[in-house]
Amino acid sequence: MADDRNTGRAVVRHIAKAKISPAKAPETPPDVAQRIVPPPPTEALPAPATPPPVFVDDSGRRRRWLRRAVLVFVIAATTALLLVWLSQIGGPVAPAPVVTCDATPAAQKCPHR
Repeated sequence: MADDRNTGRAVVRHIAKAKISPAKAPETPPDVAQRIVPPPPTEALPAPATPPPVFVDDSGRRRRWLRRAVLVFVIAATTALLLVWLSQIGGPVAPAPVVTCDATPAAQKCPHR
């Protein structure tokens, strides 16, 4: 009879063990083994020539212009950040009082009309 064991909720039945036979390498005839030729040795390919640079600025004008543009951007961004920071620590601003004019005889003299 099979061995019944509970594993969790499932019933596991072990019926038999598998028998594994040892693997045998196929025998190579001696004439085939002599015909196998080793591959030729690996050869290194020459490195391709490096192409000339696409853009070279020997005068340095482009670098100076780029540095100045970045400096202007950094100053503008820092100023904007400083203004935002100062507006946050300044405190709330009270709105102006709302003045309404009633429909009374005194409202005839209302300056807001």
